[in-house]
Order: sequence, then C-alpha cells, then structure tokens
Amino acid sequence: MLKINRNGDRFWFKGEAPEIVEGRMWWFGGKLHREDGPAVEWANGTKEWCIDNDNHRIGGPSIEFGDGNNNHFAIDGRGKFEKEYWRTLRARGLY
Repeated sequence: MLKINRNGDRFWFKGEAPEIVEGRMWWFGGKLHREDGPAVEWANGTKEWCIDNDNHRIGGPSIEFGDGNNNHFAIDGRGKFEKEYWRTLRARGLY
C-alpha cells in the first residue's frame, strides 16, 4: 500500500510494490528501501538491495544482474571487491 507522509515522501507501508514498466521499486521515506528483499526488481531480472537509497546487502551481492555476470557487492553504499566484501563481513562478525 502506497502511503505519502506530510512531507510528500512516498513509502510502502505493507505488501508488494506495484509493477511498473521497468520493474518494481520499494520506497520508504522518499528513498529506495527494503529490508526483506531487493528494493528494485528490474524487468530484465536485475535485482538491487538498498537501505536508505544506498546499495547494501549482508550475505550476498547488493546488485544481482539478470544475466548473472558482474554482480556488485556493497555494504552501507560502499562498493567492494568480492573478497574484500566477505572479509569485511567476517571482521564485523556478520558472516
């Protein structure tokens, strides 16, 4: 269900985002944000995990391209090479 707060920000209160031509997007507080899955699902199969508009995912790539190639790893919006990503998670005790 799409809600708009008094500042005019869009966000999804509950349930699934509606489908748009390019795919589906979840908004909260005017930012791409979803904690239980990808915040963006593009029609070509690409999925992006975002928290507060930043690419962010614990336990996998923050962007999974539809063709399966060149996945992007990021924590708190900071891109990382795959080995560095897993090392950072282990250092933080998250993996």
